[in-house]
Amino acid sequence: MKLGDNFSRREFIKLFGLTLGGLALSRNSLDRVFAESGLLRNPQLVQPEFPLNKTLGRICSGDPGAHFPIKSEPYWDAPEVGTAWRDDVFEWKKEVIAKQLDPIRINQRWVETEAGYIYGEYVQKSRHIPQEPLLELPESPTGEPGMWVEIVT
Repeated sequence: MKLGDNFSRREFIKLFGLTLGGLALSRNSLDRVFAESGLLRNPQLVQPEFPLNKTLGRICSGDPGAHFPIKSEPYWDAPEVGTAWRDDVFEWKKEVIAKQLDPIRINQRWVETEAGYIYGEYVQKSRHIPQEPLLELPESPTGEPGMWVEIVT
């Protein structure tokens, strides 16, 4: 097919079939592709449990599917011991300064986790503080039960 030709419905179906067939035969299975894109994710099925009153770290950098190295020691040339993905949450043990200064990077801060060390620029500090559900609605200034709320999923 040349660039100047019209793209017919039949050619589109052929191309779509070839693409789908190639995807099915590749190492990336369809369920993995859909899982990484988040199209088949049901947030009601997976409810992670986080420790209470502990400092947590969340990987907040990159696009969906981005991954970052977990190092054995807090410097860039240390061997990798694992991978952290975007939106991963882990227990934040402490902040440390790099053992070997990197002149390219302004930030020399690393976060120690159970798995190893993650460069601090990728991590957002947070806490897990669950809200207590209301058993009944409070009264408004007019005396009627009700209130304005924000729904967060």
